[in-house]
Amino acid sequence: MGMPVAEPQVEFTLPSGRIARVDFYFRDQRTVVEFDGQIKYARAGDLFAEKKREDGLRSLGLEVVRLVWSDLSEPQRVRSLLETAFSRARRMW
Repeated sequence: MGMPVAEPQVEFTLPSGRIARVDFYFRDQRTVVEFDGQIKYARAGDLFAEKKREDGLRSLGLEVVRLVWSDLSEPQRVRSLLETAFSRARRMW
């Protein structure tokens, strides 16, 4: 898609001290990509915990893009989501 290369499985230390491993990280664009599946939020409290984790990533000045399986069939949509996140990150830095 002509996008920068992302690093897989990068770890960040959140302000809470918790370690968050993200699926992909675009270092120069300060953007992480998380790939979600429905099973990930099967238990009570999972969604809230993930929201707190995402808030922690954002507090580090990172943009967060969430993708699901169906997004992969729409590469232009994925590209647009990434470009929008990259643009927001540039404005912050």
